[in-house]
Amino acid sequence: HQTLSQAYKIFGSFEILGNPIGLVNNLGTGFYDFFYEPAKGLVKSPQDFGKGVAKGSASLLKNTVSGVFGAASKMAGSLSKGLATLSMDEEFAAKTSVRAQRQPEHIGEGLVSGAKSLGSGIMK
Repeated sequence: HQTLSQAYKIFGSFEILGNPIGLVNNLGTGFYDFFYEPAKGLVKSPQDFGKGVAKGSASLLKNTVSGVFGAASKMAGSLSKGLATLSMDEEFAAKTSVRAQRQPEHIGEGLVSGAKSLGSGIMK
């Protein structure tokens, strides 16, 4: 039983699949907080219930967005690596690898970098 559980964790963390275990963990945390925080506040006061609803909703939104975009990012990265390898263009593969190692500092930089990569990939 334990071996099977570990096999699911290994299989579920493959980047080509977008790390489904990470996605499920993020969604689980978000849903847990969505129900737990208001319930915790309800036993204290109506005001704490309202704060719990806000906190739980924010956690659900944050974890859902983080999980979905994180998984999509990993899938796109794996696809990019595969396509760069299949292109058999060593210069293109090297540029793609260097670009993939640099992490954007904020969402705007990430979007610009993605658009540039997409544009350069289409133009070649």
